[in-house]
Amino acid sequence: MNTAGIDVAHKTLALAVSTEEKLGKVREFANTPSGHAALIKALQGARVERVCLEATGSYHLDLALAIDAAGLALMVLNPKAAKRFAEALQTRNKSDAVDAGVLAQFARRMPFEPWRRPATEALELRACARRLEALVVDRTRAKNQLHALLQSTTTPAVVLDDVRLSIHQYTARIDALRDWADARISADEELAQVYRLLTGIPGIAAASAIQLMGELLVLPEDMRAKQWVALAGLDPRQSTSGTSVNKPPRLSKAGNAHLRKALFMPALSAARHEPHVNSYYTHLIEARGLKKIQAICAVMRKLLHAIYAMLKHRQAFDGKPLLLASRGRGMSTSAMSATAPSSVGPTARAWPSKSRRQDERVQPPRRRAFIDQKPAAVASQTLAASSGFSAAQCGQRVNECGQGGGNPPGAGCPRLVHTPACGIHVLSTRSPPAPHPQPSPIHHRRWVRWGWQLLNDHPAETTMRIEKNDG
Repeated sequence: MNTAGIDVAHKTLALAVSTEEKLGKVREFANTPSGHAALIKALQGARVERVCLEATGSYHLDLALAIDAAGLALMVLNPKAAKRFAEALQTRNKSDAVDAGVLAQFARRMPFEPWRRPATEALELRACARRLEALVVDRTRAKNQLHALLQSTTTPAVVLDDVRLSIHQYTARIDALRDWADARISADEELAQVYRLLTGIPGIAAASAIQLMGELLVLPEDMRAKQWVALAGLDPRQSTSGTSVNKPPRLSKAGNAHLRKALFMPALSAARHEPHVNSYYTHLIEARGLKKIQAICAVMRKLLHAIYAMLKHRQAFDGKPLLLASRGRGMSTSAMSATAPSSVGPTARAWPSKSRRQDERVQPPRRRAFIDQKPAAVASQTLAASSGFSAAQCGQRVNECGQGGGNPPGAGCPRLVHTPACGIHVLSTRSPPAPHPQPSPIHHRRWVRWGWQLLNDHPAETTMRIEKNDG
């Protein structure tokens, strides 16, 4: 099998062809349309089956499109992977010819992942979105310069007018590009549908939707949500070795910085104004002890998962909890915490973390208060429907039980007994049942976790027990 490596530069292209016997002589071509045609002719003449080149911004794109149109199998490699592979080969020199040979060896020895040509509309929208991003940065810089110049009385009026003119020009150019993007999206039904889905998510408005569409629509359709997160550089990087190295996880930030920037402001807006996301964000800071920027990055990951699920299934947001929509199916513990009702008090805003559950073994009052406060209304209604007593009576007894009290036998209302070790409420219209055995710490952690379930142990005595189980 013959493979080829192409080192892309601004003006030239270095081509190295590797056969079964040896690495051929490196040839150079111009990085122009005519040079691309000559290079493809050379590849076809050498009967090359696989071509590998590095991603070099916009310099490699036209060449990749031309090779793909010629029907050759092409792999666009991450520059970091090419560098690590060259180090593994122990190459001592660094030149265009050496790099082309390394890429040819990579195509021969390593797993080959074919490059897939994005749609022309997606490439045009990405170019527009990235230009918009650059113009917004320039306008912000000009506004900061104007603010600094206004602090001094020695700044001449001609300088202030020049900076104001720059800001006005930046604004006009930004508006023109956004109008073009809106018209381009409206003209294509597929793009319009994606735009409507994105703008239906809390925190994502028109500007953010254009930025996200430019970065997401060029990705292969078979990518998974975790791959999107890794592409954005939002995946946590572990750093542990033996018993001496145990650093806290950090964001890898190895990926598409444009996508990461496009997610930041929508995540920040959702964390401030969307109730469910705000509960999750506050839980990460208060219960998990994360910094604000770390919590925002966690919200960015959830937001990207939600975008993936909605674009994958083409289902609109429709007001569902954002963190619940971030799961393709089912509900995660973070989604459960986000959907917790806010009327039960500040301690019930989210379920406890793993570290907090471990601390509860030595702090039973704190755990008991959390357990009792969360399901009081639900427990009262369920007990009333099952025992024949009014919801007010059951609610009063549930509240008393949460404070460590109870009701003496024969008082004509449900008797509630609290077992602190297991978080159990017992309702009985007759004599109290036998005490529940104390579970071991390991059994306790596995058994007393999420959800509330009503169990009927003694139907004749209408004895009910509510247990906190794995649900």
